[in-house]
Amino acid sequence: HQLGYEFIICGRQIERADKTCRILDTKRFMRSMSENAVDSLDDAQLAALLRGCSALEAYHRIYVSDIEEANVHNFLMLSRDFPRSVLYCVSRLQQSIHAISKCPTHQYSNEAERQAGLLLSKLNYASDADLQGERAAEMIEAVEAGLAKIAISLSERYMLSEIVDPAIETVEE
Repeated sequence: HQLGYEFIICGRQIERADKTCRILDTKRFMRSMSENAVDSLDDAQLAALLRGCSALEAYHRIYVSDIEEANVHNFLMLSRDFPRSVLYCVSRLQQSIHAISKCPTHQYSNEAERQAGLLLSKLNYASDADLQGERAAEMIEAVEAGLAKIAISLSERYMLSEIVDPAIETVEE
């Protein structure tokens, strides 16, 4: 593949991983808005969450039992085989970043590669406990922040343009 293709893959993987994190975070928001947890409603929300990531069928191939929140988090965050899982996306992102720079994946030659390696390492060594309760929220926020750092580093390194946040720009005017 040519260089342009690798940039497309970088953008796609960053967006997929970010959207998966945001979809997972909606479940936490829904739970905080609900006064009491109803199992059937909880199951429906988890199924909707999986459908939102195009993951319901793939999830049921791995987990044949009922939908459980811990399994959903594990699947959407750490599956090595599901193309929309965060780990899969970050792994593919790292491959593309290194294909652009032609630097081996066990080394880094720029900040985007370093940030991708750090994020991939965090995901590779995450435990089941890291995906439960408040630790899951912290993990999701850390991944989102890591993805933002990678996107900024890629832009600074290869796009030669300043990144401007439109929200900040309108406030300053």
